[in-house]
Amino acid sequence: MTTTRSVNWGRVVAQAFAAGFIAGLTLMIYLYATVVAPSHSSVLAWWQSIAAAAFGPEAYSDQAYAWLGLLVHFVASIGWAGGYAYFAQVQKFINVRWLISGIGFGLIVYTIRQALLLAAAAFVFPLTPLTFLNDLLAHMLFFGVPLAFVVARMDRTA
Repeated sequence: MTTTRSVNWGRVVAQAFAAGFIAGLTLMIYLYATVVAPSHSSVLAWWQSIAAAAFGPEAYSDQAYAWLGLLVHFVASIGWAGGYAYFAQVQKFINVRWLISGIGFGLIVYTIRQALLLAAAAFVFPLTPLTFLNDLLAHMLFFGVPLAFVVARMDRTA
């Protein structure tokens, strides 16, 4: 007999905001340390590139778009976290094996992100295999894992 699990939407929203913010911040810090700082690039230019992927090349015309790019990053992170938090409530094994789930989810996020960038004509082919590996590991270990950990931890305390 199949049982239907009731979704606690309040918990999903709380987990989405907390996990999305933490995972988004962790990813930003890691990518800053491994990509932006070593190349002596500007953080604002990096955030502008995020806005340009979402709104088009006009985002490069004004530095104010950098803040919009930062907002887009965190809104997307919270959105991904909401999807994960919902799935974790429906499938309880997700939180039991949060490390594996987080790594797998980071891989899914990376893959779909690349497809969306390709569709938006904003995809940039990685310059080297190491660049590709760094971006992939960033999404798996510094986005997916913190997101899964926060969701699992908040689920345990509820």
